[in-house]
Amino acid sequence: MKRTDRYYPPQSGLRRPVACLAVGLCLTAGFLTASAADKTWDGGGDGYSWATSPANWDGDAIPAASDSLFFDGGVGLFNNNDFAASTVFAGLTFKAGAGAFYLNGAEVNLAAASPTSLPTRRPSAST
Repeated sequence: MKRTDRYYPPQSGLRRPVACLAVGLCLTAGFLTASAADKTWDGGGDGYSWATSPANWDGDAIPAASDSLFFDGGVGLFNNNDFAASTVFAGLTFKAGAGAFYLNGAEVNLAAASPTSLPTRRPSAST
């Protein structure tokens, strides 16, 4: 009879599922972080549509949900958010040199803890 000096402890049935869950969560978190981008409005397309004229954004690519949107310059000041209502973006920022943008169209939702930077411009009193 062969003698075995090795001890094999009983294995828990949870070890593999817990490891798979941990790996899955790490991959998902990495994907979500990597998928968001900064998109700046340059008005180079029709100067009006957010979702149907890619040339209005830098790189001539339409932003995706979860992207951070930046508005700069003075082209396409009267534009239209034609994304689906309540699309969630990571942030909405008007840069220091931005013109007086008038945003029209569908409602925008901002992700929790998203940066929203609006310039402090007050109308001047005319006499």
